Amino acid sequence: MSHYKNYEIVEKYKNYNITPESNVVAVFNNELIEVKWGFFPSWLKEMKNSKPLINARIETILEKKTFKTPFQKRRCLIPMSGWYEWSLSNSKKIPYAFYHKSLNPIYVGGIFNNRSDGTTEICILTKSANNDLQSIHERMPVVINKDLINDWFNYDNEPEVLQENLINLDITDINYHRVDVAVNNPKNNNTQLYKEYKEVPF
Repeated sequence: MSHYKNYEIVEKYKNYNITPESNVVAVFNNELIEVKWGFFPSWLKEMKNSKPLINARIETILEKKTFKTPFQKRRCLIPMSGWYEWSLSNSKKIPYAFYHKSLNPIYVGGIFNNRSDGTTEICILTKSANNDLQSIHERMPVVINKDLINDWFNYDNEPEVLQENLINLDITDINYHRVDVAVNNPKNNNTQLYKEYKEVPF
């Protein structure tokens, strides 16, 4: 994956608390390109106070008009150090950080649209979480390992076959730990957010 490294653009978009509509980077044809996280289909833009579509379920992606064509023709990878999910405990949402066991970047499957103003919008694909992760959250991003990269960008492959492979993709190299609730506030954005939270005994 070394050919995806572009340290200047990675450094520019370093972010420990990414929110929808943020500028991020995605891989297109072995290049890192600036994009915006979140789809705004024409029907959504017409709705007052609408929010972008940030995730698409891989299980139903070919059944959804908004996502079908992008999945068939416009796929990308989103490099990230990991992601956050929240677990409900005693009516409180407890945040956790998920990351590769090696601490190397992971590459998540995404789809994109090019807008008339020249910008590009992406949507992250999700799937049912693996058994060892379901105790925290029922969904997870579709992590594309290096063995599937060529298949991911090969548009000659049948999309139904690719969809089925991704639905059944077994991700076994993800670790997680609890993090501080400071991550709940998007104004907080620093390396401390990703550190493991440990309760202080009294």
